[in-house]
Amino acid sequence: MHRATSKRKQLIRRVIVYSVMTSATVALVTVLVLLMLGYRFNRDNNSIQQGGLVQFISRPNGADITIGRAKLANSTPNKITVNPGQYTVTMQKEGYKQWSKLVDVTAGQVLWLNYAQLVPNAIETVPVRALGKASQALASPNSRYIAYSSTTSPTVLRLVDVRSSEYDITNISLKQSSAKSVMTLREWSADSQKLLYTNRVGAKTNWEMVDAKTSGESIDLSTTYDIAIKAAAFDPRSRNRVIIQTTDGDLRMIDTSSQSLSPIMVKNVNQFSLVDSKHVVYRYQASKRVQKVGYITLGQTETRDLPVDGTSVRFVAADTYFGTPYVATASTAALMIYRLNNLPTSSSDASLTATSVAAYPLSATPRGLEWRANGRFAVVQHRATFSTYDNELTSYATTKFSTKQTDALRWLDSYHAYYYSAKDMKVVEFDGGNAYSIELENGLSAVLADNGKYIYSIAKNGDGFALMRSQMILD
Repeated sequence: MHRATSKRKQLIRRVIVYSVMTSATVALVTVLVLLMLGYRFNRDNNSIQQGGLVQFISRPNGADITIGRAKLANSTPNKITVNPGQYTVTMQKEGYKQWSKLVDVTAGQVLWLNYAQLVPNAIETVPVRALGKASQALASPNSRYIAYSSTTSPTVLRLVDVRSSEYDITNISLKQSSAKSVMTLREWSADSQKLLYTNRVGAKTNWEMVDAKTSGESIDLSTTYDIAIKAAAFDPRSRNRVIIQTTDGDLRMIDTSSQSLSPIMVKNVNQFSLVDSKHVVYRYQASKRVQKVGYITLGQTETRDLPVDGTSVRFVAADTYFGTPYVATASTAALMIYRLNNLPTSSSDASLTATSVAAYPLSATPRGLEWRANGRFAVVQHRATFSTYDNELTSYATTKFSTKQTDALRWLDSYHAYYYSAKDMKVVEFDGGNAYSIELENGLSAVLADNGKYIYSIAKNGDGFALMRSQMILD
């Protein structure tokens, strides 16, 4: 005879079922959350350990990935979470040399290996446009143009368009130049439309600006505004404004659209650089024996000192990395990296503090200092070497040039620098890794095509110079 289950037993059964279901749900959610946070079972020590996420991207895609002893099932682009530690990572694709790097994976952190350039086993380099005589060249920021000049035609600036099917050349007559002048290309505007250059005649050097899209429209800034200029840089907010440092150490602004010269912004400036298209950071002589580091926000008149040591500093540069401002200084003794709590407008009275996060001795006089990759790398250059501090990995590496360099280090993209020897172009990653060479004689300048398939450069070819095309992605 069937007996109905008592209400008490039904209640107990429901409580047990609901408890088990709740516990299972909580356990499942906990496991999923731990997996999302990168926790994995470490078989080496039989423990649960938080790993680090590694992202792999190569140019071209489709490279096989090995990290440590594990070969991943899928090719680039790919990602994987691994236990903390040091690993050798390789990426390999048929027809290309193996890319390799020793990396440190940190628990709870993302390591971006998104800059791997796979190099063909044999780089094919061919001339695609004869250029005649060339003495110097400067690539535009948008990687479309290479401006070049010749000592045989000092009054003409030429632009070769690497994106056009016939590699079109535009000739720009420089009205302010003369046959006796020595021209030096200096800087493109951020939008790749205007170009700064200097003309030296005897002991006098004039700074001039030309519109690359309007042939012959050049302005002699030194003469027009009757001012002796030591250094200049485009205002990142406008191609028509130029920040200048006079030979007397005054920092001023030239606006060619309104044909105006600003009042003195800062006095006794020794060197300056731009920060985030918002500020100018500089070192200045506060007194006869005291040098300090300060900054001014573009568009404002008030200045402010930075709480960093300016003693013996030769170069100062600043940038923001994921919202946190950093300042780098280079002296003959050391590269110093400071982290700021913020970088308010120079008219602000908000608190401003600096924490020293890295210091590395320098064995030679620095020739330049800059931040790259949106504040990730601080790069200091010497004649024989360049050194890089990696803000993300807090690491430091020094790379030796194959031949001593008098020109500033140049970049194909945010991660790959290049320089020339007599017979080839050397390309290296920011830390000197995965270096390769392209056979070029007397190379002048280079750009990487948008799709990464070609590197275009100007180099000697026979009796003259030519636009050379080096294939980096195989068909």
